Parts: sequence; C-alpha cells; structure tokens
Amino acid sequence: ILASDTAGSDGFTGLVNFAAYIPTLFLSFYAGTVLDRRSRLGVVYVFQSFFIVTSLCLATLLLYDQIEFGTRWALPGIALVTGCALAFMVPGRFAVLGDIVPPEQVPGATIGLNILVIVGFGIAPVFVGLIKQYNAWPVLFFAISAVLIVAYITLFPIRPAYAVAPDPALLGVSAYQRFHDGLLFVR
Repeated sequence: ILASDTAGSDGFTGLVNFAAYIPTLFLSFYAGTVLDRRSRLGVVYVFQSFFIVTSLCLATLLLYDQIEFGTRWALPGIALVTGCALAFMVPGRFAVLGDIVPPEQVPGATIGLNILVIVGFGIAPVFVGLIKQYNAWPVLFFAISAVLIVAYITLFPIRPAYAVAPDPALLGVSAYQRFHDGLLFVR
C-alpha cells in the first residue's frame, strides 16, 4: 500500500512485492541448511532483528519525509532485506518448535503455529488499515516496529529443551553440497 501511495504506480507496487518475496524462492533451501548447523533460536533472533531494523528505518524515513516519489527506490531495497529475513524466519519458526516441544507434540504444535500464522496474515491487514485510517505512515510503521519488538522479547524465555545436536557427519559437508543433495532428493 505504501509503494502504491508513494509512487502511484501499480507496476512499482508489483516490483516492491516481487523484491519482498523473490528471496524466499532462492534462500529458503539454504535456510534449512543454516538451521541444521546453527542455533535455530539464534537464527530466528538474527532475522527477527532484520524485521525490526527495516521497519524502524522505514518509519524514520517516513517521519522525516525521506520517502517520496523521487526517493521511492529505497522501498524495493527495504523489501528485499525484509524478504531475505522472511526466507529464514518462516522455516526457522517451525524448526524452533522441534526444539521446544516434546517430539510427540510436534505435529499438533505445527498445526497450531500454522493456524496462528494464517490468522495473523488474515487479521494484520485489518489492524494496519485501522491504524492507517487515522494516522500517518510513520505512526503505522512505528506501531509495526513495536509489535515486532514485543514478539522479539517474547522469545527470551524460550529454552530449547529438545534441541538436537547437528549430525557430526554433516558438519564437514558444505552448505552447497547439502543444497545440491536436497535438490537431487526432490527430483
């Protein structure tokens, strides 16, 4: 909506959306490898931070009228960074489930998280619309930043009680090789 409002162009809005979602196509496969080799919760912390920083940057740029028709090209860049974070966050959140719930509860927890994600994606536009209807863009993005910060803080008490150590045999295998092997398996 911001891209359309700023540029007044459906094509530009499409470009911003493309920039936000194309990283998922290329990075999601790699994200799985990273999640298998690193602390899953740590990966979620890092990429949740990307969301917070990009949202705060956008809010600040809007507050000081730095996003307008002539400077609208910052939006695809911000969308690209957010898209990269999304490519790690989506599988990361589900991977963390395996670390915090007993193995026999993972299927039910996965369904529960899926429902929360679907409801969140469904209801978020309602809240965004309500905030934007009565406030300027900076207020909206500062509000989004606040929600992201609260979500980040709620991760602090999580302790991975069921985390599985990485397979030592896989630690010597490059991420590219794991990615290649995964593609061969899918084929």
